Amino acid sequence: MKEKHFSLIKTFPLPKETIWSLLANNDHLNRMIGLFPVEFTKALFDDRLFYRHAKAKAAGVVPLSWKEYPFEWVKEERYVVQRVYTSGPLAEFNGGIELKDVSSPGNPATEVHVFSVFRPANALGKLALPVIALPAMKKTLSYIEKFINL
Repeated sequence: MKEKHFSLIKTFPLPKETIWSLLANNDHLNRMIGLFPVEFTKALFDDRLFYRHAKAKAAGVVPLSWKEYPFEWVKEERYVVQRVYTSGPLAEFNGGIELKDVSSPGNPATEVHVFSVFRPANALGKLALPVIALPAMKKTLSYIEKFINL
């Protein structure tokens, strides 16, 4: 099935370092935005590629399992992860964040780009993407807004 691309960009009045500290702890971020809990195996190697098997239940009922490859990290700039699904309504996911300093003198500002590319495995995956992917991405940006308003 055809890939679905999602992208949200928003500028916040915070330095990149602060935004990075909010978004770089993925386990904490996922809990704060209400993503489902994930169980991971220990690291495995296949054809010289490092990955972990993961499993979860989307919306508490739809079982998912996938190979999760290491995040590509550039501190305070970006991170990206790839998941190749072995069961469930998705075939593949690639997504992450990019941060861009858009400050002016005396006014810190960071542009946050949250992006994802999904390849559905079936019609259920295709139908569920706008309902699941976009809200999770919006919650990521809302998480930063809540931090600002504390």
